[in-house]
Amino acid sequence: MSLGNKNAKNCYTCRYWTGCSVRVKGKTFVDYNQSEEATCNLTGFKKKAWMHCSDHEKRWDF
Repeated sequence: MSLGNKNAKNCYTCRYWTGCSVRVKGKTFVDYNQSEEATCNLTGFKKKAWMHCSDHEKRWDF
């Protein structure tokens, strides 16, 4: 697992990414599995948790 920021514009913080390894670890940090690969509901492509794109939209469940 890796520590990431809730405000980062990576797939693990995007509402379109279907991965499930993200766990809240504090006020500004989340723990996620860097090797997890899941489908993006916007593009339909499989993406790793650490990837990012210009259509990022923040998840509201943090």
